[in-house]
Amino acid sequence: MYKEKYNGSIRIVGGSLRGRSIDISAKYSGRPTKNIVREALFDILGDRVKHSIFLDLFSGTGANGIEAISRGAQRSYLVDMDNEAIKMCVLYSKKFSIQEAVEIKRMDSRRFVTKAVSENMSFDIIFADPPYALAYDDLREMFEGCAKLIGELGILAVEVECNIEYPDRILGLRRIKEKTYGRAKLCIYEGSVSGNV
Repeated sequence: MYKEKYNGSIRIVGGSLRGRSIDISAKYSGRPTKNIVREALFDILGDRVKHSIFLDLFSGTGANGIEAISRGAQRSYLVDMDNEAIKMCVLYSKKFSIQEAVEIKRMDSRRFVTKAVSENMSFDIIFADPPYALAYDDLREMFEGCAKLIGELGILAVEVECNIEYPDRILGLRRIKEKTYGRAKLCIYEGSVSGNV
């Protein structure tokens, strides 16, 4: 399996924390969302981020959920199984003084979604960045759960490898945008209410 090693740091690209950096732990073996992809994601989301409840599945460093807080989200949930990822999420939420707005969960993202559905939780924006090795069929149940967790005005955004195909619809959600940035592709879904994003 192809594995890409990232070193250095990740930059928060917008909002109140713009320019702040998250240094990637040398022990972390994940694949962080690149700055250009994260910036494109939040450009697409626009003002929907403000006052939102944001769920970051397979959160890794937590940069996407932290970016959401930087841009005005009310709360971010960061969910990942990796110990080094969780350590970075805790460290930088404290370092940036946003720990009151961040909830960090060390658990499998699929299990978190199942639990959240059973507890009738609700999110305005869900971002998922699963390992590229996982195909849609591996995650179908999780994404169908995500569709139940967001309302009519909610957004589901997924980062996948550029050659991976995702469906036009996931339960009540329809894909409204798909754009490629190098090796990464963003697939954006929303509920039944029409509108431009």
